[in-house]
Amino acid sequence: MNLKRKMRPVMLQQQQQQQQMKLSQSILRNNSANMHELIENLNELCYKGFDEL
Repeated sequence: MNLKRKMRPVMLQQQQQQQQMKLSQSILRNNSANMHELIENLNELCYKGFDEL
């Protein structure tokens, strides 16, 4: 019983770390997708700008 009480905070900490990792990975994926979209939009704007010159 005493060992279970000692292990509980460790297990909670591991769960929190796993949740933080999942969140970090999700943020990185979103940032990567946003960066890709931004680059595509910039390329499109640049080409349109040159066509109008």
